[in-house]
Amino acid sequence: MFFRTRFSITSEELLETLEGAYLNAIDEASLEVEEGRYEPEELEQRVNKVEILHHALDLIAPLNN
Repeated sequence: MFFRTRFSITSEELLETLEGAYLNAIDEASLEVEEGRYEPEELEQRVNKVEILHHALDLIAPLNN
């Protein structure tokens, strides 16, 4: 049998979690992209953090229109 567990977190907690995941992803990517050519700070300048976080929020908790 399969049981689902439901839980809820506040939007602030979700955003905080996503920001942590974003920083981890940037760190990982800095090691992967062109065999570690870029520092995390350099990669952060090449991506739009706000857009990425908003997209993630939309995928996790889309607005009910």
